[in-house]
Amino acid sequence: MSIFKLYESIAIQDLAQIEFDKSDYLGWLRDVKNNRFIESVRLDYTLFELETYLKTKINAPDVKFWGIFLGSKKFIGTIKLEPIDWENQTAWLGMMIGDPSERGKGYGSQALKLVLNYAAKNLLLREIFLGVHRDNTPAIRVYKKSGFEVHKVNESQITMKRELTTPIEL
Repeated sequence: MSIFKLYESIAIQDLAQIEFDKSDYLGWLRDVKNNRFIESVRLDYTLFELETYLKTKINAPDVKFWGIFLGSKKFIGTIKLEPIDWENQTAWLGMMIGDPSERGKGYGSQALKLVLNYAAKNLLLREIFLGVHRDNTPAIRVYKKSGFEVHKVNESQITMKRELTTPIEL
């Protein structure tokens, strides 16, 4: 079941509610060459580690975790809010288009807009933060285009934030 759709090109589906092939996800986490900005990427990542990770995240009360699919079939990435601070109405966002062949096509921007809209309207969040490697210029460009502003910078990371008091243009 799709939670969000935009222009029929992508669907955002709750990973707690669907079955999906984890082999693609595992492949992304092992692809050191093409996924150098994914913090958990490493050659020896195991299916057991991935399944354990998913089990802890999918059912956690302070996590919303979705898959990004082309149409409703091809799994190309993930997007999550974690942790969600319900009291302060804030969350941290993490997103990856894990399939390198699908990067640069606007799917990340579409997914981001849908999740920001959902966070504002359904979860009643007021502010979203994210961390991005300072050399990941394509991701930084997507985040800035989606209304995120630089909040803090260190030698390797940029922290960005987005107020959800302004409308999210779909």
